Formats: sequence, C-alpha cells, structure tokens
Amino acid sequence: MTAPHVIDNSLTFHDDPMTDKLGFLTTQHIPADFISQLKADRMDSARRPTGDFLHMCSIPVSVVEDLMAQGYNVYKEPIRETIKMLRLCGLDAFITSDKSL
Repeated sequence: MTAPHVIDNSLTFHDDPMTDKLGFLTTQHIPADFISQLKADRMDSARRPTGDFLHMCSIPVSVVEDLMAQGYNVYKEPIRETIKMLRLCGLDAFITSDKSL
C-alpha cells in the first residue's frame, strides 16, 4: 500500500452579476496518476492478504460532496452500499478492490 496522498479541493468566490449575489465554485483536480494508482491497487487486491484492513475505495472529496448533495451519506451508509453507489454512478475508478464484503 502506498503512502497517503492528499488532493485538496479549492473554493473560489465570485460576484454573480445576474443576481447581484456572491457565488462560489468548488473544484478538485484529480490527477491521472491518482486514477492509475487506484487501478493498480484494484488489480493487485486479489494477490494481497486482507489482514485486519481491507481498502475498498478511495473517494475524492468532490465526489463525496456530490453524493451528499444527492442525499447519499457516504459516512453513514455501509461500505457495501457505497460500492454499489459508485458503480451505479459510473465511478468504478475509485474502487480499489475486487474482493467481496
């Protein structure tokens, strides 16, 4: 398993001339090497012993915020349901293991 790599999101503010209100935009750059590493982790998962910890997914903050805005609480739902939700949303790239729970 590799060392943790933090990819922070950024928040920018802007004036909306249409509504004369302050708006904001949250963005997060997800590098290709991050996705490549997740894919490699997933392919290696079958050969690694599980032990006490099974790394099932690595979900960027922006994806978590989007899921939370849709009413899906990543922090409270069982990991099995979160894996299903990632697959349903086409976000399989963030799943790091093919092992079943």
